[in-house]
Amino acid sequence: MLTFKLQRQTVATLVGLSFLCILPMVSALALKDFIDYWNSLNYFYKFMVGAPLFFLFAAATGLDGGKNPAFLIQYRDAETVTSKDNPRVFFDIEIDGKKAGRIQMELFKTVTPKTAENFRALCTGEKGTGKSGKPLHYKGCNFHRVIPDFMLQGGDFTRFNGTGGESIYGEKFGDEWWEEGYGKELYITHNSPGMLSMANSGKNTNGSQFFITTKRCKWLDCKHVVFGQVEDGWNVVKAIEALGSASGTPSKKVIIADCGELKKFKLPKKVINGDYEGKWEVDGLDIVQARMKKDEEEEAEKLTKKLK
Repeated sequence: MLTFKLQRQTVATLVGLSFLCILPMVSALALKDFIDYWNSLNYFYKFMVGAPLFFLFAAATGLDGGKNPAFLIQYRDAETVTSKDNPRVFFDIEIDGKKAGRIQMELFKTVTPKTAENFRALCTGEKGTGKSGKPLHYKGCNFHRVIPDFMLQGGDFTRFNGTGGESIYGEKFGDEWWEEGYGKELYITHNSPGMLSMANSGKNTNGSQFFITTKRCKWLDCKHVVFGQVEDGWNVVKAIEALGSASGTPSKKVIIADCGELKKFKLPKKVINGDYEGKWEVDGLDIVQARMKKDEEEEAEKLTKKLK
């Protein structure tokens, strides 16, 4: 488990700063004396006293727009919520009409059931047609935004440009956080490549668009809901990433040619009875190391060359 240390440190800093700023006021015990003292301060000193107090209050109560008070926010790594009972889905990818391979993903249904079910159903297409009049299905959808060393984004099956999409629950649905105990909610962190997370346009605006990280993206925590991870097919992810640009426009057309749910799938090693033991392994390699291994990069490069 990872705790949101940055916010806790920020709160501690604000408390200390506020205490130092308020020291001269301690002697002003009477309300009238306090008001007179406050009025005697110049604007700069009022700001130095008031601003830390405001931000401390906002951070402690959630009024800063966060989901929870700062000192109650906690994170879990993806490997602590993996399970053999979670659904597995797949994308069969085509790049400029040529088969590029399959991406297999695990969905964290046990901790983000609503978000995972939305993605699973959009992979199978079982919900039929949405309010937009378009099939609720990722099949034929493109990856419209690809930024190297960051992420791959897709899921807009209504407009195909990042401005559309629709969930199985209607156009949008709320952020889903995992509750554990009174007043405590947990977030799965973007702490490694291969995290499957919801794209949005702000708080509680989840639809069908998603992204797959290609690096550690901790700054996205609390802003985007992680609901799964890439389990196999990392070479395909890297081949797509190689087609990206700083603007996000891919150099080739990347399409989800087929998708669905896997009833039979390859489990990473060391996952026994749904319990996490050690580190994820794929073909005998630690998954994070495998993603960074030179042979993985070379395999992706070879695949990209074949598609040219």
